[in-house]
Amino acid sequence: MKANPKTRGQAKALRKKLTEAEWTLWHKLKAKQFFGLHFRKQHPIGPYITDFACVKIKVIIEVDGDSHYFEVGVKKDEIRTEYLNNLGWTVYRYSNDEIYHEVDSVLDDLYIKLE
Repeated sequence: MKANPKTRGQAKALRKKLTEAEWTLWHKLKAKQFFGLHFRKQHPIGPYITDFACVKIKVIIEVDGDSHYFEVGVKKDEIRTEYLNNLGWTVYRYSNDEIYHEVDSVLDDLYIKLE
């Protein structure tokens, strides 16, 4: 599903403002460094903007900060994930802390899930 023009504009702006955790992971994913897969950062899908998406295999990687672990954030993430799953996407979530302290373990985990 295509994103609306407003969402596409927001995604474009967000590409210039990645969080520190997003930058850390992006440096491992960009330029097909992760097993030759092409990931897009801040990729819009429908009304949502995903942190990283590989269109070829319909995989999304979300990097979650603290707000995602409170009741409201958890509920929003559930709704968002269900929407994306219904479009055929698989969503994997990792915390900022995992990215900061265990980025290689995150990539190993992701590789195993994608095998």
